[in-house]
Amino acid sequence: MRDLLDVLKTIRLAKTDIARLEPQPFSEAELKRLLAQVPKTFASDALKAARLTTLIRFMVSTGVAIRDAVQLERENIKGGWLRIRRQKTNRPVEQRLEEGLYQELLAVANENPKYIFWNGTSAPNSATGPDHRWPVLS
Repeated sequence: MRDLLDVLKTIRLAKTDIARLEPQPFSEAELKRLLAQVPKTFASDALKAARLTTLIRFMVSTGVAIRDAVQLERENIKGGWLRIRRQKTNRPVEQRLEEGLYQELLAVANENPKYIFWNGTSAPNSATGPDHRWPVLS
């Protein structure tokens, strides 16, 4: 077995692999289309449309991943500052929120006393995984 491991060397990523793995943010046009689609998709639930729009704006503005955004706690945005540890990397994030975004987050916060978007009872991956169900943003 050791001979086989000696023969196999570390696989190095090509430049094209590295470029492919880089974050691919939405273009301005894509973001406008996405935000325009939200009220159409949730036409029967204006509150859910507002929460999802704010969630998207929050993620774009801060660069926070979907799971961190969905599980955002009220405590994490005290005083207009975002203070979290990213779940995937455990790296700290501390940044000032735009005043309008901060007010928008407070305005759409759900009835859960701890979280802004998440209801706190469903599995977090039910809102962020490939089989997501947006009703957890209640």
